[in-house]
Amino acid sequence: MKIGIAVVVILFVLGFGAGVYADTTWTGAVDSEFGNAGNWNNGAPGSSDTVAIIGNGDTVNNTSDYAGTSTYQLTVNGGSTLNSSADFTSDRLTIGDGSTLNLTGGSYSLRKTSANNNSQQIFFYGSGTVNVSGGVHTFRERIVMYSGSSVFRIIGSSATVNIHQQTSFSGTLEMIFDSAGVSTYDSDSYIGLTSADLMVDATAYTGRCAKFVLVDNDNPGASWAFGGDVDITAPAGYSYVYDQSTFKTTSEITLELLEPGTIFYDDFATNGLTFGGVNRDSGWRGDSRDWAWSSGQLVNAGTTRGAGRVVPVPAGLTTEQTLQLDLDYSVTGGASTVYIHLWGLKNVSSSPSSYVMNTGGTAGMWYSAGGAFLPYNMKDGSVVVHGNTQTGTAAVRIPSDSGIGLSYSGQVKIAGFGAGLSKVSDYDYIAIGIVKSNGAADLSVDYISLRALKPKGTLIMVR
Repeated sequence: MKIGIAVVVILFVLGFGAGVYADTTWTGAVDSEFGNAGNWNNGAPGSSDTVAIIGNGDTVNNTSDYAGTSTYQLTVNGGSTLNSSADFTSDRLTIGDGSTLNLTGGSYSLRKTSANNNSQQIFFYGSGTVNVSGGVHTFRERIVMYSGSSVFRIIGSSATVNIHQQTSFSGTLEMIFDSAGVSTYDSDSYIGLTSADLMVDATAYTGRCAKFVLVDNDNPGASWAFGGDVDITAPAGYSYVYDQSTFKTTSEITLELLEPGTIFYDDFATNGLTFGGVNRDSGWRGDSRDWAWSSGQLVNAGTTRGAGRVVPVPAGLTTEQTLQLDLDYSVTGGASTVYIHLWGLKNVSSSPSSYVMNTGGTAGMWYSAGGAFLPYNMKDGSVVVHGNTQTGTAAVRIPSDSGIGLSYSGQVKIAGFGAGLSKVSDYDYIAIGIVKSNGAADLSVDYISLRALKPKGTLIMVR
């Protein structure tokens, strides 16, 4: 009889006691470190049956990678804050009203817990907030925001944010640029944003013209763009182009930031090269034997034949008399001079297919007949009579060099071209051409931009 009782007791301990792991609540009895077991009333989080609760306005820091089984559920509420700069993992994340998770480094991973990833695992209540400013973080299950006051905020360009599914997003996705840009909200499945707001603060950006992918989705057939408010603040003097119109087909929501006076820029992220004579509306045109687009570069590995394009002069330019040219490029296989040819086109009434330049000239970009307009060489203001074919002096001559990661930044002044030709706004279009002097060298262009600069003010001397 006594033996039987002992067996029952042992079975109770093994069968039930070992499988029970009560919730554990933060006390901060020792210090502020998340992984210190002495800071929890029932030991550090570790079981899938455990809900680790940080509440009561506590501030907790995760500065050392937290090992353990890392399969607990994590709740931050009661106005508490969890700051993490190291690795840790959980199966579920709940951010309560007035509470914050700051991810500044390391790697937070919300694990996949269901076979088809359809389990809602990230919950925002009230003004619950996640701030991501650094590290690599993967949210493998669905995010649910129950409140329009909730915020998922990405700060700066140093983080990697991987989302699996964004289902009910009633709050705000906020993106704050640093001087270099902002990280992408990147999803490998569908994103439901029809009830969400977007707030973008790009005022800290100090770079040149660039396109940023704000939201990227690998499943565009099942994605929905922002249906709430979209509020974008550009840097002082910059203009911007926001595009979510093709989110369901191309999977990206983008923001272009354009420096003051931008006429055009190209970082060659996508292929915009066709072949034949340069005309108004065809992007870059080059000789098919010599030019190619390759991995974000416009490349000439053949002869000295050039590539060119024609761009419209934007509205709003009034007093600008100087063109700013910026070029990032590489020359390999030998040194080469690089020539940039600029033509201003006036009184354009030609068809879009009319040729402006012939890229076959080895001495530079050639003007070709075929349109009812007057082209002016923006090096010296000379006009080419329509119908003639002749070479033109390059507006910019970049001295012979070779190497990877070369750059040029310089100005072309057009103020002395005479009445009606002294300002950028006097032209309808600008044609630009790129030519190298050494056919044996390989020229790779990474970035090019052309901007119109306002004249500097007159200094008034006060005695």
